[in-house]
Amino acid sequence: MTITLDLTPTEAARLVAAARQEGVAPEQFVKKLVADHLPPNIEATFAEIVAPVHEYSRQQGYSEEEIGAFVDAEIKAYRSERRARQKAETSE
Repeated sequence: MTITLDLTPTEAARLVAAARQEGVAPEQFVKKLVADHLPPNIEATFAEIVAPVHEYSRQQGYSEEEIGAFVDAEIKAYRSERRARQKAETSE
């Protein structure tokens, strides 16, 4: 799909400057802005949703075991905090 935008000279200059700062063409910069602000794709699969996390982990060199240990620790911490909150609420 192609969309035409009427920008003022000031807006166009700001767009070009922002794109240059990111190291991309103005068209790519606008496309990313639009994509970043669209509502989530409710038809996305779980694999598609977590793909950025997997890519980040791959780039960082994390092993499956390290990721699993991290997730397990976070779940344990969350449950502990939730129990403490519930206990505090019932004590009031």
